[in-house]
Amino acid sequence: MKNLKKNGGITLVVLVITIIVLLILVGISIQAITNQGLFARANEAKRESEIANIKEKIALDIYEKQLEPPLGSITEEQLETILGKYGTVNKEDGTIVGITTGKGYEILLKDIYGGETVAESVPDGATVTPVNDITTWLKTGEISNQYSYTTIEQVIADSTCTQSLMNNENAMKYLARSTEFADAICASETTMTYLGQSAYIDDTVLNSDYWIEKCLNSDYFDKIFVILTPTMTSNTTPDDIGYCFATNVEESARDAYKAFDKKISGDSYGTTRYKNTNNYIGYAFNNKQTVLKTVIYPNIDHNGTHLKNYKFQYSDDNSNWTDAQSGTLPSGLDALVINKKINARYFRLYCIDSYTDWHSIQEIYLYGR
Repeated sequence: MKNLKKNGGITLVVLVITIIVLLILVGISIQAITNQGLFARANEAKRESEIANIKEKIALDIYEKQLEPPLGSITEEQLETILGKYGTVNKEDGTIVGITTGKGYEILLKDIYGGETVAESVPDGATVTPVNDITTWLKTGEISNQYSYTTIEQVIADSTCTQSLMNNENAMKYLARSTEFADAICASETTMTYLGQSAYIDDTVLNSDYWIEKCLNSDYFDKIFVILTPTMTSNTTPDDIGYCFATNVEESARDAYKAFDKKISGDSYGTTRYKNTNNYIGYAFNNKQTVLKTVIYPNIDHNGTHLKNYKFQYSDDNSNWTDAQSGTLPSGLDALVINKKINARYFRLYCIDSYTDWHSIQEIYLYGR
């Protein structure tokens, strides 16, 4: 019994000493960790992660707002509303400079958005801040989790990715505001084909004069634009779209419709010999049409191009004509191209004079949507 008590006393003492030693070791460890700044670094990493997450959410909210009509715009009020979701909005001299979050994080607007705010409405023709970020484009197309491309060349090289973007309304709205994607897209037949097949092209890309010009100048413009006139077999057949008209026709085989039969190498419209001044040939639509591109193929033979000085005109009443373009054709020119957006019923080529004693036109193509 005496030995048991003695052993029990020793055990208790050892236990107490062990606890004291452990406490000392824990204190030393905590001090060592604190001195090395591990806790501070961990807290800083957490802070930076939370700030980055807030910045990304704000940026996406801003882009989504800019995708609403009018495209590319965001007002001061809209911007303040977005920022207010994430903290207290800070201003200097009435201008938004950033926010302070609930945790006290200071986030500057310039680190998130470099564009400008606009008035409540954007006037027609107003310039908005362009967007040219591939990562954001993929996000608007809801495919950022599938692709990690950072250049337009990478996107174009992947036809599946390109087609997905062209089939997404928000992605097309974003594309309409881009000023750096157009050259690469318009240089690719595949991409232009997908663009032309998009259900959203008319309300997005083709609302932009910048994009219209780029597409019209592309070698593959016919993937987007179509010839508005049908294949004519007479001046009035078919008559569901409109009819052809001309002056001083040499004979029925050279009548006006020959310039609208979609045969560049076939018969052409031609005037009677010595009737080579102040003639015209054109097409009258039953309803007003928007013509975006006109391609005219004048007749060429051993004498060169017949047509010399010309006017391309349009009218709503077939009486009052407006010149869309005029000039002198170089002898030997195989095609006259007019890239001009015109909304009208009547279109005609006014032939002022010719290099020869008569003139003729192979084809007139009026392109639109």
